[in-house]
Amino acid sequence: MIHKDQAEKGLQIIQSKGAEKAHMMMYDLKKNELTVESGNFSLLRTTFIYNVSYRVINEQKKGDYSANKLDDESLHKAADTAISMARASQADPAFDIAEKQPPASFASGSDTPDMDLMYDRLKSFVATVKKEYPTTILEKAVIDFSSYHYYFMNTNGVDFFTKNGYYTFSTMFTSKEGKKASSFNYSHFCPKCLDKEFIESGSVRTLLDQSAEQ
Repeated sequence: MIHKDQAEKGLQIIQSKGAEKAHMMMYDLKKNELTVESGNFSLLRTTFIYNVSYRVINEQKKGDYSANKLDDESLHKAADTAISMARASQADPAFDIAEKQPPASFASGSDTPDMDLMYDRLKSFVATVKKEYPTTILEKAVIDFSSYHYYFMNTNGVDFFTKNGYYTFSTMFTSKEGKKASSFNYSHFCPKCLDKEFIESGSVRTLLDQSAEQ
């Protein structure tokens, strides 16, 4: 997880290189993923993503650059590249950054997943499809939880922090009976909590019905 002092350092680096105006977005993403393929649990993993994005405006010339590492060397390289790209771009009097405003923090959803419930909901979904849709083949079903920590700062003093956590469920399926087969179809939705069975959420049951009817 990134911390505010890392984000502040990222902004200081672009300022130290002579940026007249600049903003910086820095975030981390942690994703917990559970997958079923062909009706069987096949994958449990946790992945991490880090990113910093710079925008610099010098002499009304704009440069943008992002990197997926947050160590000092990577931050300096990203800042240098953004400034270099601004130097090579066309000037536009409309280029600007957000004006100063009060610092603010925003939060949505949970910060940690309920892994036991993720497993139970996915297991229940597989069993229900097998029972209620005997001609339907679940090619894949995935439940994951994404947790973001996101900083936005600029040289005018803007200082925002957002924390967001949500689940994502997706499934792909087809139905077969003898030599007849339906088209592949899928459903995808992003709930903040797992208070409902997957088959009763989004358009999942409707699309399963249609697949079986086809």
